[in-house]
Amino acid sequence: MENHTSLWAIANRPIVVLIVGLMAWPFVSSWATARAARQNVGGVAGGIRDVIEELSDAERHGEFQRLASGIISQITDGFRAALSRPFGGSGDTVDPVEQFRQLVRSVTISDIGKAASPFKGRESWIANVSNATQEPLRQIKIAASFYNSDGKLVDVINKWLHEIKVLEPGQEVGFRLDRTLGDSQADPKTYEPLVADRVDLQVVDFAVHKPKDSE
Repeated sequence: MENHTSLWAIANRPIVVLIVGLMAWPFVSSWATARAARQNVGGVAGGIRDVIEELSDAERHGEFQRLASGIISQITDGFRAALSRPFGGSGDTVDPVEQFRQLVRSVTISDIGKAASPFKGRESWIANVSNATQEPLRQIKIAASFYNSDGKLVDVINKWLHEIKVLEPGQEVGFRLDRTLGDSQADPKTYEPLVADRVDLQVVDFAVHKPKDSE
């Protein structure tokens, strides 16, 4: 009975109330960051240890000492486990870079060819992009490297395929790349060295499309 009375008196000390408040704040505040919460873990545990140090020798003996030590251990372990997950998340985190690396192998470009351009001083290329993943993709970005007949790199273009809002799983869509060689009024011979004989195309970026009701 005395142990319960002593424990109640300790629990009502201002420093204990303050420690409990510090513990709860990072979780109830929507603006609290994981970094701040992690910093509080050490402070909370240290504060409880300070309370124990303030107790008399009699209070620190026996059952209460074991109880307090257990509380410190559980709080610290619990906080660390909770903070290993993002706030508001389910705990199943997805690294976007790693996800891209896995999916990009199944996003391919094929049927690359040169197309006639209706404008003088411009060059056009066409190709298909295919999605063999199980995910709908959007914001697809293509990197194009153009080489002349001597194999020299003459131009590089990075293009977002804005015309493709969502590339569904199993879907193949064609796209066009246009590049300017020179002034349309200039003599074509002046930009002959810039005319590409081949182009290498790579998918360098995209995002997985998530419907609003699944977010």
